[in-house]
Amino acid sequence: MPPGLFYCTTILTGRRLMSKFADTNNKIIKMGIDEVRDLCMGMTGVTEDMPYGPDVVTFRIEGKIFAMIGLERLPATIAVKLTPERNDELREQYDTVTPAYHCNKRHWSDIEIESHSGKDVAKWIREAYDLVISGLPKSLRMKYER
Repeated sequence: MPPGLFYCTTILTGRRLMSKFADTNNKIIKMGIDEVRDLCMGMTGVTEDMPYGPDVVTFRIEGKIFAMIGLERLPATIAVKLTPERNDELREQYDTVTPAYHCNKRHWSDIEIESHSGKDVAKWIREAYDLVISGLPKSLRMKYER
């Protein structure tokens, strides 16, 4: 771990862990599950649900899933939907990006949240969100154009 950082793990419930990396000013520079959820829910039109049981949260735009968090997986992991080319690129570059568990391996990757900067995780979540929006009918897509 780089100098000047400390690692803090807090048990939020008996079943859910949240981890943070922070600097000495308590500025979060890596994301935990709660920061990922806040980021996803802060995007226009996003809803969350738990269709696969109480330990998997899905994030949707217009009913289409773009990201999922397994609440009981350690290390903390988010599955994101990306293009097959982007998935291949990230998997070649990082050992902590792997084909997503129980998803189409070409289109979904699991990313270990704590192994990457918050900036990178946020970028990949935004890519997943934008990819799903790009596949919506034009009438729906227009609501989300930036």
